Amino acid sequence: MAENDLKSYAVISLESERFAVTSTTEGKISAMESRELVHRFGLISFQEDARDLEVHRDALDNLVRKCGIGGFKTGVVISEDMVLVKRIPVALGLDESVLNDQMEWEADQLLLSPRSDFRLAYQRLPMNSSTGNPYYLMILMRKQVLRALRALVESAGLELHEIEVDIFSHLRSLQMNYLIQKDDMITLLRLHSSGMLFIFISQNDYYLSHRIDVPKFDQMESADLVSMIKKELRRLVFGHRLGKDIGDLKKLYVIGSAANDGLIQQMKSDIPISVEKMNPLKKLSLESDMAQSQEVLKFPERFSGTVGLLLKNHPQLIRG
Repeated sequence: MAENDLKSYAVISLESERFAVTSTTEGKISAMESRELVHRFGLISFQEDARDLEVHRDALDNLVRKCGIGGFKTGVVISEDMVLVKRIPVALGLDESVLNDQMEWEADQLLLSPRSDFRLAYQRLPMNSSTGNPYYLMILMRKQVLRALRALVESAGLELHEIEVDIFSHLRSLQMNYLIQKDDMITLLRLHSSGMLFIFISQNDYYLSHRIDVPKFDQMESADLVSMIKKELRRLVFGHRLGKDIGDLKKLYVIGSAANDGLIQQMKSDIPISVEKMNPLKKLSLESDMAQSQEVLKFPERFSGTVGLLLKNHPQLIRG
């Protein structure tokens, strides 16, 4: 779709604990708002006996009205735990039909439910395996969830344009706001109330991701959190042959609701690589009134997902 068709465009991030909206009109950011949820949002929200979907629908309706985005074409960012994501090495030189058959076979091995219940998408990644075969990224999403997301968005008076998994939205926010050298192995760590998500970046693109669920994660002491992060980093680096130890990573960027300043400072002291809290709005062109919004000033990380997908269609919003 041509960019001119997206002059009025909104992105909604449907996170487990918070919905967020960022929109653009005539090439300028027109709204940035978020709303904390009383009940967690996720796959459970779409079960037949779910009781909270109406509450989530009301929260989204309120955000749409507050931001004035009714009728906008809309992108939706969903949590990676709502889909299956797998990186797969594939034999070099397969033609498209054989490649598609290979991906269908890989999906069958991964799924416990019928393959017909899922939508499959895949793309080639820029790096190769140790044997020289290219890696492909496969994403599987339940068709039931896709229908439910479409119904949720359309019930709020919006037109669904695309859906993206938050891993890639956060990754794009990082890529567009920070200078990353192609040969650097970078880690983006998202910390939230129930755990952490590691995203590794190689050749300035997705390499792998790993989620760890930790109950009451945000209530742990900073020293214990940092110790856990170091342990998992070391295990992932060694287990996936990213290096010999954490020191072989170039940099660690951190985002998320649990990434408070005290924890960041502790990480800088205890982790033997450069650590920085990522600001997804660092280079974003904002009007003065938007830039002075208290939520934007104090909690820019809330908009990492929405900004990441917005920049996919409107890269000109980045200064310089």
